[in-house]
Amino acid sequence: MAKDSLANVRIAIDRGDYSSAVSMGWSLASDSATQRDAEAIESLALMAAEISLDAQGKVAEDAQRLSAYCSASAQAPHDAISSLVDPRRWFGRNESRKKCPDCAEKIALEARVCRFCGYRYPAEAS
Repeated sequence: MAKDSLANVRIAIDRGDYSSAVSMGWSLASDSATQRDAEAIESLALMAAEISLDAQGKVAEDAQRLSAYCSASAQAPHDAISSLVDPRRWFGRNESRKKCPDCAEKIALEARVCRFCGYRYPAEAS
């Protein structure tokens, strides 16, 4: 199964469809890291590095992150693999949040008003 997915990533790269290649790469990288498939992870790291050289803008940045993710997964396959599997960590989307007590949506820690329901947090004592 992993071989077919690697082949699909390669096909997307060859077509110049870097966005799809990165998207498929993230999906495959997450699965490969969970299964500790070092060969697939190393292949993805090389493909992602290739994309980062050829692509531009956000796609190039995402490809660099994918390459870093795969390299870290290959170097530490048994150390904290669960934290490596979460792609949000590599996209910088793991910022600190708090849960609104009224609607349960996650909002910024510094927020004084929930942007979803309007709940107002009590003023902090100075």
